Amino acid sequence: MTETNCNGDTGWPPTAAVTGPEQCARITGQRADAPCGNYGKCGVGSIAAMESMPTIARVSWWNTWQDNAGGDVKTANAMLVDATGTLFPPGRAVANMLAPTTDCTMG
Repeated sequence: MTETNCNGDTGWPPTAAVTGPEQCARITGQRADAPCGNYGKCGVGSIAAMESMPTIARVSWWNTWQDNAGGDVKTANAMLVDATGTLFPPGRAVANMLAPTTDCTMG
């Protein structure tokens, strides 16, 4: 398995960026029944799906943090922490073991 994150849990169009709060809400199941474009409902998201598979022992998240000098939106949305180690919404979801009670707001 290679590294992953929630940028692929998009909906429609497949290239659309998914905000950090939206990624958090999807992987914690808070949007499981919400519509996700042409794909129907959001479901549990790729990270939660992989975590539930008996054939996957662990997931390597790309990217915990990086400088992102190019200002790529998907890179910024996928980061788990800021430069000081403060958790972003996806980071809170992972740290809370994908609990559906995770605070997915940006503040």
